[in-house]
Formats: sequence, structure tokens, C-alpha cells
Amino acid sequence: MNSSPKESKTTTHLWPDLALLGATVIWGGTFVVEKIALRDISPVLLVVVRFWLATLLVAALWLPRLRKMTKETLRDGLILGLTLFLGFLFQTIGLAYTTASRSGFITSLTVVFVPFVVIGLTRKLPSLWAWTGVALAAIGLWFFTQPALEGIHTGDFLTLLCAVSFAFQIALIEIYTRRHDLVQMLFLELLVTSILALPALPLLEKPVLHMTRSLIWAVLFCATLATVGALYIQNAAQSKTSATRAAVIYTAEPVFAALFAFFTLGERFNLSGFIGAGLILAAVLASEFRRT
Repeated sequence: MNSSPKESKTTTHLWPDLALLGATVIWGGTFVVEKIALRDISPVLLVVVRFWLATLLVAALWLPRLRKMTKETLRDGLILGLTLFLGFLFQTIGLAYTTASRSGFITSLTVVFVPFVVIGLTRKLPSLWAWTGVALAAIGLWFFTQPALEGIHTGDFLTLLCAVSFAFQIALIEIYTRRHDLVQMLFLELLVTSILALPALPLLEKPVLHMTRSLIWAVLFCATLATVGALYIQNAAQSKTSATRAAVIYTAEPVFAALFAFFTLGERFNLSGFIGAGLILAAVLASEFRRT
């Protein structure tokens, strides 16, 4: 018996959702892996090593597809690469000054910012749900960081900038991956990030490197699964779905980050942290309630 049009449509939308969920699990684990890596390597140096390895891997795997690029592909790839660079830079540096679970939840604010970035690109006014999401997120972040008790950490603020950068990346991926070759866009994302990270290295830190077995495994995980693998999945899946739908799925990332941090690093939340985390999750869901 042939499947109905409704069933076929559901199946078509199911694989991108499951693929994005798989990428989200990987990214959630990356918070813990990077936290472990930062014991032996400085933050910006980690970004440099991670993305140069990923760039070389993509070039080795898909060199024939990279030989022909249009000017439009190069332009859009440069823009997308810049947002990726800023996102990972702020996230990696911020992670050195905050906990893995806290970094994961603050990064989740990306999905609050995504509707506003899309609005800026499409010239559409915010919905009531978008404003509700922003309000809940602001209150949740206050509870989570407890500014009245201990102040907002430097790592928290940097991670917030990371969330804004990734919001632009998510919105632009939906547009660019429907115009250009997926592998070419992935390569340009990684190449731009790698190039920009080099001059940032001496400006932002004094490089630290202690070669250990755990560092090697952490860098390999970050370069292969968390960068090449997860970003390829993101580009491919978002070419079949909308930025807002993808953003809803990404709300699971901090949940996975907290779970990994709980089982591997023994990190815990106090009552205020649980309240803040709950409000942030409610915010990202409210901001995406009206899904496209």
C-alpha cells in the first residue's frame, strides 16, 4: 500500500529533525570535552588547532567539489564563516571562566535571538511569543547567573555573545545552503574561522600547550565529530527545514551538556540555578511557539 501524502510529508520532515537532534547530542558533549581539553591548552589555541584540522579534513575528503566556486559562494561563505568564528571564539574563551553546564544553558539563548535575526533579514515585526521569550530568557539568565549574589561572570557574558553569533549563523545557514553547494559552504566556514583565529591567538592570550593523551583525544573529537560531522549535518538538514524549527531542536543542547557535565565532571545546580535553567528553557520554547 502506498503511503498517503501526509505520511510522506511527515517522513520528509522527520530525517532533518532527527539529524539535527544527533548533532545537538554531539555539541552537548563538546562542552565537557572542551572543559577537559582546557586543562592542557589555552582557549584560542584550541580553536586554531580544532578548525585547521577540520579544514584540512574537509579538503582531503571533498577536494574535487571545492575546485569550482562562484563569487557569490565565496562572499556568502566568508560571511557565514565570520559568524561561526565569533561564536566559537566567544564560547571557547567563555568556557575557561565558567562551568560546562552554565555555558551550555547560556548558549541556549541562541534560539531566543534567532527569531530577531530572521526578522531583521526579512523585515517582519516580532510576534508576541518572541517578546515573551526574550522576557523569560532575561529573567532566567538573572536567576542562573545570580548577579545580585556573585555578579555576572566574564565567562557568562562572553558566552552570551557566542549565542548572538550563533543566532546569525543559524539564520544565514537556512538561506545560504539553499543557494550553494553544502560542502563548499562547510569548507569556507571552517577556512575563514581557521584564518581569523591565527591573528587572534597572540592578541588574546599567551598560548599554553601541554601534550597529553586526554588532550589529543579531545582535539580529535572536536575536530572530527563536533566540527566536520556536526556542521555538515547542520548544513544538510537546515537546507530541508527552517531556521526556527532547527532552533527549537537546538534547545536540547544545554540539556545534554548538563547531563554530560553531571556524569563526567560532577557539576551540580543550586535551587536558583534550577529555576533559571527552567525559565531559559521556557523562554526558548516560547520564542519558537509560532513555528514556520
